[in-house]
Amino acid sequence: MREICSDDALSRAKFMDVEISSESNIFVKKNLVYKIFKDDLGKKARDRKERKVEILSGIKTKTKGLVLPIDKIVVPSGDRRIFVGYTMPFIRNSQTLFDYAVRRNNNIEYLALLSRISKTLRAIHNLPEDIVIGDLNFFNILVDKSLHHYFIDLDGAMISGMENDRVPSLTARYFATRRIPYCVNVNTDRLTMLLYFYNSIFARDIHEVKRYEYDKRSEQIKALKDLKNLFRELKRGDRKVPHIPYLDEVFGNVNSYSKLSLKRKY
Repeated sequence: MREICSDDALSRAKFMDVEISSESNIFVKKNLVYKIFKDDLGKKARDRKERKVEILSGIKTKTKGLVLPIDKIVVPSGDRRIFVGYTMPFIRNSQTLFDYAVRRNNNIEYLALLSRISKTLRAIHNLPEDIVIGDLNFFNILVDKSLHHYFIDLDGAMISGMENDRVPSLTARYFATRRIPYCVNVNTDRLTMLLYFYNSIFARDIHEVKRYEYDKRSEQIKALKDLKNLFRELKRGDRKVPHIPYLDEVFGNVNSYSKLSLKRKY
């Protein structure tokens, strides 16, 4: 994996966009994103990030939709070089899946997109690098104008036994409400996809949705009817998470569904 010095990388030209997150600064220049971790990232966390980036950059797969690291960004420090970030491809004319779900009205198209994303998720889980995304939220998936999807920020995932950075608030609230100890595994990733889908329909967390409301909407939305048994299992009071299928396994032929009426999430 090629290394580039941060001063050299960040001083070549003016950047067209800057985004600040809790752990990093994001710079965009032409076809590359430069992700620079903040100085307060501890050594243990920084070393773990570096190892994850190295593993991700070496992934060999025909699966499309993964935004993988290209270069490591380092800072010289005596005889050593300190890892501070990495570059990755810039996805032009894209928006987050969250924004797409809120703004789009073609809901058969939305279901088809979720089904394709679910297939990519399965492919990620099947990689030999043993990846569980963990922070699988609709803000970490991009959708371009051709409705191609892209998983981003994979450095925060659980990779080869190295722990993930954070969990989606939507999934964390579900575990807390059910008083279930939080765990990160492939079933949790599938659960998160399902919870975000429910949230995009009802505009609130699943524990706030009454059964009669669900039944009423199911008469209009075949996808919900197909997921009814899962909804009931997730609403039960027992302190365990049931086995969750990938969404494409449940949706099947999305063209047979009636059009949805989406509401804004949260």
